[in-house]
Amino acid sequence: MAKKGTLLGNYNAFLSTKICSSLIPFLRSNLTYLGALLKIAENGSVEAIIYQYYELYNFDFNSILKRNIHDLYHLPANRSLSDIALKIGQNKDYLSAERLLDSRRSYPSKNVYEEFEKLFDFHSNLHYSRIFFWNVDSLGLVAIIKFNDFVRRTVYYKYSPLVFLDKQGIIQGFNKSFANLFSNKEQQPDHLLSQSIETILSPNPIERIKGKEEDYLVVKEEDWETTYQIDFSKTTEKEFEKYLEPDFITKDAHGWNWNACPTNRGLLPFVFPLNTASHDVKIKIVFSTSTHDLPGVILSGNDCTGPLFPDYQGYCFNYLPEEKEFLLKKEGEAVLNVKLRQVIHPGRYVMDVVLRGERLACFLNGKLLLGYMDFDRIENPSGRLYLYNDAQKNPIRFLLESVTVFTLPKKRIAPQPSNECLVQNGERVVRFNQLLDSRITRVDGIFHYTFVFYDVSHFTQSIKSLTEEREKAFRERDKFKAIAAQIKEEHREMIGLSPDILRIKEKAKVAAASPVTILIDGKTGTGKEVLAYYIHINSPFCGGPFIKVDCSALPETLLESELFGFERGAFTGAVQARRGKFEEANKGTVFLDEVGNLSMNAQTKLLHFLQDFTLEHIGSNKKIKVETRIIVATNIPLQELVDKGRFRADLFYRMNTVNFRLPALSERKEDIPSLCTYFLKIYNNKFKRSIRGFSPDSFQKLMTYDWPGNVRELENVVQNAVLFCDKKMIGNENIVLSRMKINRSYTIVPDLIPFGNPRALTRTHIIYLLRKNGGFVDKAAKEAKISRATFFRKIKLFSISKEELF
Repeated sequence: MAKKGTLLGNYNAFLSTKICSSLIPFLRSNLTYLGALLKIAENGSVEAIIYQYYELYNFDFNSILKRNIHDLYHLPANRSLSDIALKIGQNKDYLSAERLLDSRRSYPSKNVYEEFEKLFDFHSNLHYSRIFFWNVDSLGLVAIIKFNDFVRRTVYYKYSPLVFLDKQGIIQGFNKSFANLFSNKEQQPDHLLSQSIETILSPNPIERIKGKEEDYLVVKEEDWETTYQIDFSKTTEKEFEKYLEPDFITKDAHGWNWNACPTNRGLLPFVFPLNTASHDVKIKIVFSTSTHDLPGVILSGNDCTGPLFPDYQGYCFNYLPEEKEFLLKKEGEAVLNVKLRQVIHPGRYVMDVVLRGERLACFLNGKLLLGYMDFDRIENPSGRLYLYNDAQKNPIRFLLESVTVFTLPKKRIAPQPSNECLVQNGERVVRFNQLLDSRITRVDGIFHYTFVFYDVSHFTQSIKSLTEEREKAFRERDKFKAIAAQIKEEHREMIGLSPDILRIKEKAKVAAASPVTILIDGKTGTGKEVLAYYIHINSPFCGGPFIKVDCSALPETLLESELFGFERGAFTGAVQARRGKFEEANKGTVFLDEVGNLSMNAQTKLLHFLQDFTLEHIGSNKKIKVETRIIVATNIPLQELVDKGRFRADLFYRMNTVNFRLPALSERKEDIPSLCTYFLKIYNNKFKRSIRGFSPDSFQKLMTYDWPGNVRELENVVQNAVLFCDKKMIGNENIVLSRMKINRSYTIVPDLIPFGNPRALTRTHIIYLLRKNGGFVDKAAKEAKISRATFFRKIKLFSISKEELF
């Protein structure tokens, strides 16, 4: 087991010297990731490993013994190692970090020996380490290897796609998870490095966070409301105290000056807080400068009296005159720096800083200096405003003319997530977040854009399916809206005087009084939903809603969001939080029809809910307790599905507290007259008819029919008779029954139907789906989750005739 630090070789005498006895402790305390201390020959050969440190990872530096340091690091070609080495004598005072570890005297690695690709699955053009050379008395030429901070910290994102980009958007580093986003074998590590990110992601995430100039101009020119204005030519010194700290400004013959200097940390604080949690802000500053410098602005800052700089929880816009760059920081970390396109000369300027929705921008004399899209905006109810200049050496003076603060109610974030990209040819959709950690983003003193990606393709597909299902539902709703309006609640009455029905109604009232889960078993068309509604209106839950969920029509990808709800932003398209069916039915009843069609995954989620009736929205860990009655129905005995392994036994037992079996219409033909009278009343109202009843012959015809479609088929027959009857009584000639021979082999439900897989659909599956949907191909194809044209091809392939269906 390797220790954190190990002394190698015969160097005890070296360590006993006055200077070197403190050398290694000094290195360990001043280098974040110390690698090793090497003895180097003048020609560059690594003679010995004096000391190596195992804090970063167990790398054995013996692998570089006898190798030449020129092969491992980028060193000056025209200078000897003694010439570039720092000379260190026996005076212990030489041990100062500023002198001994000056980064300007270090040299970058060629990345040929560290093996970070194998150890961390990280590929990079960035230098993994740097080397310092010292010429130490009594020892000679030594070298200190220091690993760059970013390598260690990328390990925290090992399982999330991570990429480093330079300011031009060229890939400088990435991990294995990022490479795995691409199915194209050509996009392998060697090919990804030095590529432009926009060749593999669309849009370029850097361009996305920068935004479009025209969008920033629009928000700048909105009709902002003035909160307060300081006119330095008119405001008295006492009035200044209302708005800013008067000790930070002075007056001369030209006017009021703000002196940014190290003693005031380069800050000019304003008194009034700005609530960026509820409002957007625009700051307009009119000033003059006698130098080539510009003031900066801190928004949503904290109090400046503490040890922390006030931008540690806010935004800071700052100009860097030496680099001629404008920098934006968020929570103290650089997120964007832009090369200034114009030269700053002494003179008068107007600066506008805008925070509007997710957009931040800075303008100088009406031209955009910097724009940034913050997809995780800072919201500070008591944020402080500061003017700021990083005056580290000499004070910088700005002549202030006016400062105006504008506000507007906070603008809602755009409904469609803006931080999304398509991978290559649209194979995947990823959402990105920008890392704000200078220990990662700043490598060798150079800022890099660093992004972490999250694959949201499955959410995108789910929301697409949800949108399609919703559009279809709207069309169906519009189509049947007029019909539904004419059918009153009495359409849900439980009709029948047969012993079986009377017994079911009596027991249903008893079961309705308690909140037990109820299972209804019956063939298609026997009235399972009618019985469920009868239980609802006779239960303590009758004051709440009755919500039906057709499990056979609900895609598995949408089941969880439809039943349990979701939070805003939980997945693509989730623009606002939405309650699920269980929550909507609180204090009411949920009717789960065709529960036997649920997938195993859906069954597991339903079982967990039924255990304690608590749920969690997608995108939230908050538990919500609901009080609702659950009624489930199936046209296939669940015990058969359990025996076949297609239904969970524990879920079946959980739901089978109370079980009702609805008889087929052929088993209770004595109810046919009362059902006919009931349907006659409904369709007389619907079709504006005044038919009095049925003739004896017509009743006889109805009573002798087998009714394979049960009550639903009877209703359709009565509806057809009412529609085409032109007399006061429905006669025998108005009763149109199916003359087709019933093939009983297809009344049995086939094995699990392979929904969405046309190749796996058998002849039995097709006939079953057609019979179940009354011969309507559109409905059968929809249930099979295939296209109408494909369904027709299947009918033709299997030579299915009408005689086989009814």
